[in-house]
Amino acid sequence: KHASIDVLISTHGSRIKQVPNILHDFKRNVRYIICHQNFELYEPNEILLNRTDVIYIRSTSNGVTKSRNILLDKADADLIYFCDDDVVLSENFDEIIINSHKKYSDDVILFNIRDENGELRKKYPNEVVKKTRFNILSVGTIEISLKNSPLLPKFPEDMGAGTSLPVGDEAVFLSTFIKKGKSIRYIPNTIAIHPRESTGLEVTNGSIYSRGVALNRIYGIYAFLVAIFFLLRRRSLLKTDRGVLQGGILFFKGVLLGK
Repeated sequence: KHASIDVLISTHGSRIKQVPNILHDFKRNVRYIICHQNFELYEPNEILLNRTDVIYIRSTSNGVTKSRNILLDKADADLIYFCDDDVVLSENFDEIIINSHKKYSDDVILFNIRDENGELRKKYPNEVVKKTRFNILSVGTIEISLKNSPLLPKFPEDMGAGTSLPVGDEAVFLSTFIKKGKSIRYIPNTIAIHPRESTGLEVTNGSIYSRGVALNRIYGIYAFLVAIFFLLRRRSLLKTDRGVLQGGILFFKGVLLGK
């Protein structure tokens, strides 16, 4: 029997118009579950309502992590893949996911993403890599696939796009797997294409503080040490209009307060 996959798609407002571009031709073992927030003025395309492999959910909740948790509750396939509404899935994405999970027993398998020009969107390892708490900080949601199980961790709902702590939710989510003794592996296969320009790259006071909070939640008593290392290596992510010092203060405030 071929393993089944639920592709979980979070979308918001008028962006529902982009979602039909994600869908591949019908495959018996692939299903798309869509959570549409801020849906009131935006009707979904007939395609989304008429296909038997699509489940469309309207939600009055706010924030992408709430949306992802709603989708996780709905997912009952063997495997889960998280998708954004502006992604183009690789031609054989389903086979990539199924074969990877067949080959490796890890609970979470991560892939890479290319931009519209076929370039990798960031620096990824060239080989298969086991992930630990110390190398999950830059993982994006659309890189994540999971083996489904009854007690899957949930995303932190006070973090992520649409909240006052806009970044770090993926790393906190993945760290909960590691804390539960589950394993994560990266495989150098491309699962999707995503435009290079992305809101996740903007540096704001909120994003700087949020990175500090994420370190607190992931590393606990070691957060301060990791933060110093982060400050030295990724200074550009902490630079506000008023310079790195201002950003550094905000960042360490997040590390110390953790909320």
